Amino acid sequence: MRKVEVLQAAIDSPQEYARLGKACKGEIQNILAGWQTMTVYKPLHLLADTAAAMAVKMARGEVIVANGSVDNGFESVPSVLNDIIAVDKDNMMETVVKDGFHTVESLR
Repeated sequence: MRKVEVLQAAIDSPQEYARLGKACKGEIQNILAGWQTMTVYKPLHLLADTAAAMAVKMARGEVIVANGSVDNGFESVPSVLNDIIAVDKDNMMETVVKDGFHTVESLR
């Protein structure tokens, strides 16, 4: 397995999802309790895929095309941005549960 694949597998591992899921469980619990309306979700497998593809392009000397920019307080930095998903009580099962970020049991 190549180094990029090993790193991507670690980022997209069940252990990493569980670690991050614990960190974000409070937001999901707040949505379920009605104290919060939504949270932002960025599927880790999509972020990892994008990062890995960019790393391969960089290693090959290819140009990476930005699809947006982020202001870092000093300048506008060209960036590759992934879409975000607004998670609420209506799409929780199709997003964070389906992707394995949370289990149904952990949300009780």
